[in-house]
Amino acid sequence: MSRRRDRQKLASANALPGFPVAKIEALGRQMAIAVGNQLGVQTPYAHPVSTPRGPSLRIACKPLITRDDDGRMPLLVIREPKGQDGVFLEVAVDYSWDAGMHYLTHVSLKLYTGPAPNASALRFRAEWDPREAARLHAQPHWNIDKGDDDTAPLNQPGDQAPWIPAAKLAPWLAPEPTNSEPSLDLKKFHFAMAAGWEREAPHHSTPIADESALIRWMAGCTGYIRDQVSGV
Repeated sequence: MSRRRDRQKLASANALPGFPVAKIEALGRQMAIAVGNQLGVQTPYAHPVSTPRGPSLRIACKPLITRDDDGRMPLLVIREPKGQDGVFLEVAVDYSWDAGMHYLTHVSLKLYTGPAPNASALRFRAEWDPREAARLHAQPHWNIDKGDDDTAPLNQPGDQAPWIPAAKLAPWLAPEPTNSEPSLDLKKFHFAMAAGWEREAPHHSTPIADESALIRWMAGCTGYIRDQVSGV
């Protein structure tokens, strides 16, 4: 068992910091075109941003639509909002730079819904992390971030005014039972997207074969999200 652990540690130490990319700018342009074609976006392009995790590209369009007040995080429109039902897509491509080579470290497609880009909530995301340490979870995969709101907004019509003291429970009435069980955080659940279980494959992660395969995955994933949104 110790030899197996040693081999795993050695493989991890020798692993590349990500998927090697010769020219990140060129790859970003191809990704922008592939994603833009799926959404009918005019003049898509790769918008460079700086994040706490390092440099990143965001697929954007002109005029620029962003979800943050600083105008740094672009979104693409899947469905124009009519009330609360706007649907927006953020496409993020994170990378690093090491020894004269770009390394792709993380790709994500995040779906937001809401009345406006800067007033939208993250619902779910599709991700592909090519780093060796990430293969514990399925790659690529889906993550759920937010379901239906489970808390009512404050000051709804009919709510008691905040300046009126709340009524006290009569001493002979038993308090309503509360659920002390911890809630299940599904944000940490990785839903496998390309596992080969039907072929009795022993793994649930698929490495990125090449840049063309990654671009096809991004285009296909974008098109699938678009089609699913049209049915809800």
